[in-house]
Amino acid sequence: MRARASYEGRPVEQRLVTADWIHHRMANGHGLVLIDCRSAGEYTGTNRKADRGGHIPGAVHLEWTRNLRETGACPVFREPEELLELYRRAGAVDGLPLVTYCQAQVRGAHTYFVLRWLGFEAVFGYEGSWGDWGNDHQLPVVAGDEPGSLSDTGEG
Repeated sequence: MRARASYEGRPVEQRLVTADWIHHRMANGHGLVLIDCRSAGEYTGTNRKADRGGHIPGAVHLEWTRNLRETGACPVFREPEELLELYRRAGAVDGLPLVTYCQAQVRGAHTYFVLRWLGFEAVFGYEGSWGDWGNDHQLPVVAGDEPGSLSDTGEG
């Protein structure tokens, strides 16, 4: 039996970004990769959970469940090599900011963990996520499936 341990988590504020930070990078042509970790319906806007449906312009849809594989009893993480290939296809490169988001940064936090586990350093979580962006009518939104989702086969 393992000895009992205690842990007190502390947020690293430098790893959290805001809508202003994202919008500024987009407006000024600074590179970043936005990973929308929500369901396909939320991404396209058919399952609306804010004033507006859709996604942040340029965001790639990669649902958080794609990090897992079924084993019959309990899902487990996919092999690191498989995950690395998946995120490389999504545009992840070393040094380019990777921003995860979902509805309230719960599913996005799962993907944040995976990206850090894979060794990416410039990973950020958009804490406000779609609950923030989709309700701010000053921010741009894309409804539909552009630029799209990544499938396991490598096709769009």
